[in-house]
Order: sequence, then structure tokens, then C-alpha cells
Amino acid sequence: MVDRADRLQAGDRAPDARLTTPDGGRIRLFDVFRGPGFTLLGFGAGCAEALARLTDRIHTHLVTQDADAFQTYGIDTDTLVLVRPDGYVALTADGDDSDAVLAYIKAIM
Repeated sequence: MVDRADRLQAGDRAPDARLTTPDGGRIRLFDVFRGPGFTLLGFGAGCAEALARLTDRIHTHLVTQDADAFQTYGIDTDTLVLVRPDGYVALTADGDDSDAVLAYIKAIM
């Protein structure tokens, strides 16, 4: 488990947390991560544009109202978190930095 005093970073296991879905339901992040590909989490409303730019390349999920997820991930500002298919963090980036995510994806393909 990541020490919450430190910010989540590449190589850390992506923690589980509960999220509110757009229809008001609840889901666990571990359920969001299921599947063969990467998952991009956008923590904060300022990530919406970056997620929209990447939604055709990667599974995305906007996290805006889930204090538990923000606390669990140690996030206090708009942040993108790319989670690898094995459940580990590939990278974190500023909430508007879709270029960092694209560069990572291009580098591994």
C-alpha cells in the first residue's frame, strides 16, 4: 500500500476506492480497471477536456465528487492517473496534460 503522506507515482499499485457513476450508482475502481487495456482516471473537473481527447484511445473515467478516491490517491489538484492493465500506475500528470499520456502510450507501442 502506498504511504498516503507521499503522492501516488508510477510503479505504485493503484488503490481501490468507491466512485459515483454518472447515473448516481456506486462502483469500485478495481471494477473500472477490469479489462485488457489501460484505464485513465481524471481526478477533478479540469481533466474533462484531456479525457475527451483520449477517450477513443483508452478507457477513461472522470472522478469529480468522490472525496474517498481523492484521499486514497493523495490527489489535491486536477490530476491524470494512467493505470496499466496489471493494476499498477503507469504515470501521473497534470489534469490538462493529455500529451504526457499520449507520449507514454506511443512509447510502449
